[in-house]
Amino acid sequence: MILLIAKYTCVLLVVLGFAELRSVSAAVKHLVLALGLFSLPLLYLSGELIPAPDYLTLPEPIVEWAHSTSRGGEMIVMREMATRPAGSPTSPIVFYLMVTGLFVARWLWLVVCTAIRIRRGKRLDLNVEGIRGVCLPGIKSPFAWGILRGIIAVPESFMDWPHYRRSIVLSHESAHLRRRDALLSIVSAFYACLLWWHPLVWIVRRRMTAEAEKACDDLVLADGFNAVEYAEVLLSIKRGHQPGLVVSMAGHSNLTRRIHALLDKHLRRRPMSFRRFSTTAVLFLTMIAPLAGIGQGGSVQPVSAEILPVLESVQALIKETRYEEAKADLYELMNTAELSGNETGQVYNLIGYIHFLEDNYPEAIEAYENALRSYGIPEGLRHMTLYTLAQLNFVEGHYEAALSWVEQWHERAATPGPVPFVFMAQTLYQLKRYPESLEKLNQGLAEAELRGSEVSPRWLELRAYLKHVIETGEAGRIPENGDSDVMLVVRVRPVYPEEAKRRGTEGYVDVQFTVSPDGLVLDPSVVAAQPENVFDEAALESIVRYRFKPRVLDGSPVAAAGVRHRVEFTLD
Repeated sequence: MILLIAKYTCVLLVVLGFAELRSVSAAVKHLVLALGLFSLPLLYLSGELIPAPDYLTLPEPIVEWAHSTSRGGEMIVMREMATRPAGSPTSPIVFYLMVTGLFVARWLWLVVCTAIRIRRGKRLDLNVEGIRGVCLPGIKSPFAWGILRGIIAVPESFMDWPHYRRSIVLSHESAHLRRRDALLSIVSAFYACLLWWHPLVWIVRRRMTAEAEKACDDLVLADGFNAVEYAEVLLSIKRGHQPGLVVSMAGHSNLTRRIHALLDKHLRRRPMSFRRFSTTAVLFLTMIAPLAGIGQGGSVQPVSAEILPVLESVQALIKETRYEEAKADLYELMNTAELSGNETGQVYNLIGYIHFLEDNYPEAIEAYENALRSYGIPEGLRHMTLYTLAQLNFVEGHYEAALSWVEQWHERAATPGPVPFVFMAQTLYQLKRYPESLEKLNQGLAEAELRGSEVSPRWLELRAYLKHVIETGEAGRIPENGDSDVMLVVRVRPVYPEEAKRRGTEGYVDVQFTVSPDGLVLDPSVVAAQPENVFDEAALESIVRYRFKPRVLDGSPVAAAGVRHRVEFTLD
């Protein structure tokens, strides 16, 4: 989404720059500005239609809470009442919907009020074919309005104006209706309500209005009226308050600039023909095409047609837990085929994932490091691998290495959520760098509050403990033969079902299972899901790869039945 907005911002800046050219007519400027304003959906659709290079990505292991592990280390011995801070701010999405609702409500109010006012106005025959005239009390300058049909609203004194003045006014407002400026003004106002947060949208829309007025001025001159006399008519019409969302002859634009443009004999004034419209639209689309492709793979080398089926078959073997066969196929591929840097990275990524599933974390770390050394792997895979390496090193107790990897991940992360900050806090905690740990933890909690995300009670327990250690200098130790309950150490992010992703469906699955004395998940079953039968299979495939610190009774690990966990599916 951030990349999409950046592309859209670039387009708006380009069309605003184009509007400053003196060698282009106002009609063409107006068209280019309109195309730029409404280019956001086009950029999105173009990005969806442009295929990205083929590469495989796999669920990465996520350490959710592991500040105490089976290898020992410090743990919290002082407990504090942990409650979620009150007064959580409104979610950004809810805030956006609320503000957008206010803008749209105001837009709808203006449309309805103007339509009702025109409907109640006195009919007037303007002798203009296909256009209805309406006399409205209270307005001081005419304006064009049109949703289903063209309407020109005029002041009560309009029929008392000199004939020449009336002719110029009708020529100008008729030009607005021929160009569909009135309808475009209504539609663009609604569009701006949806994108109220982007200042360039309002700037472009205001510039569109100004160029539309100049384009109609050019059409008036094309009808044979004198520029000087036309300028005098513009100055003679008093500018007053007009109903919203209308295109008025003497409103909404800089009158001084319009008059200077009228009297400038060097400006281009050619009207918009079908040929000129088509040429401008095609040139604009040609400019958009390469911009839409940015971020869809860039210079990343795609996986070749010969290699991709092998990697997909390996994924199928992994899903069937046939790990030895999968590794044999991958090593054979590396020995017999000439792989690109991206393909080599994908192979190492799969090897590392298999080692992870086999609980062989040292070999997994080595494979993932080799994946990072491969030239040309996708940025998304590189980013994921950095975080995976941080977590694997954490579980292995290599906290300095874990901190180094997660710091590299943060350097590349555009908008990290609360969990990575908490992970850094946990890593710093293990290194006994308590003030830095508390700082990162507070950043994670602040990010969670900003996003309206759930705050884990364990995060608040850690914050209370860090404050205690910093204030007193006392740190507890894990009792050697104490009792403890199960603790989630590693979770595997589920693979989002493609159909649900395509439909934009989100939900969750509650799974019940037994944690073995070795920390493995046994006999998982779905106890609740929303929506039903959509994410069940993906949740079960993910949960069986979870790893727990087992329940300890009298100093010995035991099986724990009836453990429940919610697997959430959200589209980030």
